[in-house]
Amino acid sequence: MNQISSLLVFLSIWGFHLGFGQAVFVLPYPEEVRILPLDDSIQMYEEEGETWELKTLLQGNQPPLKKDVTLKKGKAYWVKISIYNPYPNSLKYVISPDWSLGLAQNSFIDLHVVGNNGKVDSLLKSGRYVPASQHQSYKPPNNQFVLEFSSQDTTHLYFRLSQVDGKRVSVNMNLLNYVYWGGLNRERKSTFWAFFQGVFWILFAYALITFFMTRERAYLFYALYMAANALYFLYLSGFFKEIFLKEHPYWALYFWIFFTNFIIVTYLQFGRTFVESKRLIPRWDRVAKGIIIGVGVIACIEWVICFFTYDEPLLNLMINVVILLISTFLFALIIRYLNSPITTARIFLWGSLLVVIGAVFGVTLDFFNLLEENLPIMESFFVGELLTFAIGLSYRLDMHQKESERERLNAEEQKALNALQSRFFTQISHEFRTPLTVIQGNSQQLANNWEDLRISEVKDRLSAIERNGENLLQLVNQILELAKIENGSVHPDLKQVELVGFSKYLLTAFETFAADRSIALDFISAASEFHLDMDPLFYQDIFVNLLSNALKFTSEGGKVEVKLEKTDRSPGKSGAIRLSIKDSGIGIDKKDLPHIFTPFFSNAQQRSDYVNGIGLGLALVKERVELLGGSIWVESVKHKGTLFTLLFPAMNTGRKLWKGKPKVHTLLMVEEQVIGETKQSPEGNHLLIIEDHPDVRSYLFKLFESQYEISLAKDGKEGIEKAQELIPNLILCDLMMPEVDGYAVMETLKNDPLTSHIPFVLLTAKAAETERLQALSKGADGFLIKPPNEKELTFLLKNIRDLQVRTWEYFSSHNLGVGIDPQHRREHVFLTEAQKIVQDHLLDPDFGIEELAEACNMKDYQLRRKLKALLNRPPSDFIRWVRLQAAQKRLLTSDENISEVAYAVGFTDPNHFSRVFKKEFGCTPSEYRKQT
Repeated sequence: MNQISSLLVFLSIWGFHLGFGQAVFVLPYPEEVRILPLDDSIQMYEEEGETWELKTLLQGNQPPLKKDVTLKKGKAYWVKISIYNPYPNSLKYVISPDWSLGLAQNSFIDLHVVGNNGKVDSLLKSGRYVPASQHQSYKPPNNQFVLEFSSQDTTHLYFRLSQVDGKRVSVNMNLLNYVYWGGLNRERKSTFWAFFQGVFWILFAYALITFFMTRERAYLFYALYMAANALYFLYLSGFFKEIFLKEHPYWALYFWIFFTNFIIVTYLQFGRTFVESKRLIPRWDRVAKGIIIGVGVIACIEWVICFFTYDEPLLNLMINVVILLISTFLFALIIRYLNSPITTARIFLWGSLLVVIGAVFGVTLDFFNLLEENLPIMESFFVGELLTFAIGLSYRLDMHQKESERERLNAEEQKALNALQSRFFTQISHEFRTPLTVIQGNSQQLANNWEDLRISEVKDRLSAIERNGENLLQLVNQILELAKIENGSVHPDLKQVELVGFSKYLLTAFETFAADRSIALDFISAASEFHLDMDPLFYQDIFVNLLSNALKFTSEGGKVEVKLEKTDRSPGKSGAIRLSIKDSGIGIDKKDLPHIFTPFFSNAQQRSDYVNGIGLGLALVKERVELLGGSIWVESVKHKGTLFTLLFPAMNTGRKLWKGKPKVHTLLMVEEQVIGETKQSPEGNHLLIIEDHPDVRSYLFKLFESQYEISLAKDGKEGIEKAQELIPNLILCDLMMPEVDGYAVMETLKNDPLTSHIPFVLLTAKAAETERLQALSKGADGFLIKPPNEKELTFLLKNIRDLQVRTWEYFSSHNLGVGIDPQHRREHVFLTEAQKIVQDHLLDPDFGIEELAEACNMKDYQLRRKLKALLNRPPSDFIRWVRLQAAQKRLLTSDENISEVAYAVGFTDPNHFSRVFKKEFGCTPSEYRKQT
């Protein structure tokens, strides 16, 4: 049966060929064709005179042109083709005119379909460059016409071609298999275009966001490169033209030029920034910059050509030439640097290799008009490029994150170093200014008052000067010694030292201090003697520094144990001598342990009756131990104690025995002198001095003992307790103190109703202007830098006392609640509350000092000092004053007689009421009522 059917089809085709000759094209079966040329089956006519209509051709009076005739520019032509379907079913084919007519804005194609029955279907103005509003019928994509041919029927197609400014005029017409065409058609390819659009825009967003996060230009240019590709693919799909250029289709070529060249420029810029070519390969970078400029110039030339001739084949040729030139440049780079040690360069060049292969392959296919058929091959190269650059960008992002992390760590290290340096300079300033305060202050006292001073006082002052001078010298020596060690210019001077006896000798310098503080100081040795090679001065500095710290940070009643023993543990081949110093003191925070041997590190939270130091002691100890070939480590538990362990090589090379006994400088171990009680001064002149350094405390005490009743506190915590307990009239406080500094003391006391009124003067080693402003902004009444000028300090305290007198006058002259100065608002609140308490108990004649103090949550003497400071009145006068204020009001607002008013405000004797009223206001109650 199949053979018979094929024979019938062959006979039908042969019969129709006999009937129609070359003018009729017989459709093959769809499975047998993909693309067939129709050139041999068409007839062409040149339109003459006025515009022809279809009926002109249907009349058959016009002769067709010869096949080898040259077509003319500016003329319209008709093309006729007759197609016969010999099969028993309808067939669907695509007629694809491919005319290189150099179409301009007013070019268009009309198609008239005429069947054997005479029915005419016209598709008018279907040209590629015809605005959408002028389309009179369905406009097929890319001028491809989908037609259905009836079974065993002949369909006649009449095309009218109108063009202007054509550079080359020729006609080619193809027949496409509908199924094959559907694979190329935009409807079938919409998923493909949508997929790539999604990929492009996702990569665009990712790269752009990454750029804003990292500020690396490589991501910005990659984002622009992805956007250019997305727009170019949108252009190729036809959607760009249909969405944006419906009424201006002739602009499409301008956009095509822009997209194509923009892809090239952004790709090269991406490569330059991704590889950092300006820094790594500057010569090639200059070539790339020249190419980018050249591409811009060529794009401008192409726009000019497009404006004047709209010659698409020429523009396509120019772009292909540019692509080949750039591919050559990239290929040269690939050959030169593909094995580069720079990872980003290798990634870019591998991606560029795929770009070069794809570009050359695409240009070649385009030359032979085979690009659309082989588009999947081109896509594979493009996908490979995307994957390569995606890997590269991920790698670069990882590099950026690691670099950012390194920069962050460096910044943190720099910040920590800056903080360390700042703390060092602050602490060293304190260390220098504190003894200078003692030296300068005592020197001035000796110079100004030497005739009035007793011998014992002179000795005390000279002793303080000497002691603080030695401390200054030790600080300078520490700094210089550390600098020498870091420069490698310090070497141990080894001698044979008997370590047990030398250690006991050093220990005796601390026994008195330990005994005075009830600290048990024990020395334990496993042997009576240990002879070894040692630098005695190094060992003395190590021993004294560690023992000083142990005693300094151990509270009264604690214990410090020093132990010497031999051990087989390295560093020495013949064993080692282990020195351990253990205390029961405050311990060290776990987080601080790794840093205690760091120069300038000082734990601000440590509690001590003395200055913490500048953080050089332990650093020098470690350096010296290591110069001796030993090692040191520390173990500590907060609030339980600390153990320092040192190992020295037990080496003895037979050197001469060293028998020296150098002077021991007990580092900062200053014993505070016993200061006697000051005589009672007139009430209102009570000064509290809060200072952690004993010599400074003693100096300030002696400076003001003749002018004030003085109380002393050796740290911020004790200062707060004494201020709340004693309610002094003035407070002079050091700023830098352990645990609770001057700022914390001031804030606590200024916010306490008991002490809020007390003037507060800060004395500090911090000389910066910002510190002074910070202190004043926090409520300090004065701020002086160590060492202070004695006259300035004296005048400052005197002026503050004068201000207190004006405060008395202020509160005494104001009826509470009227005209309150913001400066006195906190005191006003206290007085208002105290006044209200008395007013609530006016009818109680027994309401007195004890009851008022209890109601104010104070003790009797605290209330007395507070009211004396604010009003210069004792509490009894304040209570009577409030009662008299109430009596004034009643005299003015009521008809009560004098006795009734007296009883109403808490007086039991009207006569006594009249006397005290006259004393307070200058007139009797009766006279006051008449006057007002």
